[in-house]
Amino acid sequence: GDAECGGLVRTIELYVEAWAAGDDELEDLLDTMAEEVEIAVDADDTFGGLATDTILQSTEKAINSDGDQRVGRLLMTYAVRDQTGTGDPATAL
Repeated sequence: GDAECGGLVRTIELYVEAWAAGDDELEDLLDTMAEEVEIAVDADDTFGGLATDTILQSTEKAINSDGDQRVGRLLMTYAVRDQTGTGDPATAL
């Protein structure tokens, strides 16, 4: 972590992964799922005061059409920052 304002700043990566099966509307379903995740994270981007900031870094979608049914995967990567007191990693600032 980096020293900042007398504390220790850490950035962790948070991955949100979702899977869905469907037909022609599978890509729309993955888009809807991504929007719902963004809304949920934006509603409390400090995770109840445990983090100082949460930033969406990437959204990846992949669709596999092999087999009987199309399967889609959504992977969203967030950077979550927290800051704690120096020598007190259990207490968020």
